[in-house]
Amino acid sequence: MRSVMLSDETNAWIDQVMPDLGGIRNVRIYVCSRLPFAWLPGFGRRFDGLTLWRSVYIHERAGAPGEKNDCWMELLFHELVHVEQFRRAPLAFPFWYLWKLARMGYCAHPAEIEACERGAKLMQKWKPDA
Repeated sequence: MRSVMLSDETNAWIDQVMPDLGGIRNVRIYVCSRLPFAWLPGFGRRFDGLTLWRSVYIHERAGAPGEKNDCWMELLFHELVHVEQFRRAPLAFPFWYLWKLARMGYCAHPAEIEACERGAKLMQKWKPDA
């Protein structure tokens, strides 16, 4: 697992468009060959990112990390939305998330819907000409 640093310009942009994040410099971003909890049944290769409070883990199969990889950046934005969700309810969110995941599945999960929609919108702001 290795830590990822973004440029000062990117950090400033994220802080501007995501004020509820509490500052991107307070978020730890890691690229890893195996996500936390990958040992759980059904987890396997299904996910490329995972957020636990202020730590974002992105699987190396998502491609080269950094601002030049649009797919990687959109996944990062998605995961940063989850950081905001954790910040709203740091103790309750993980339990609520798992409960909804068991009842509704990933695609219908309200937290995932929000992260997908906002991640895509952030990507449009990041790369308006794409």
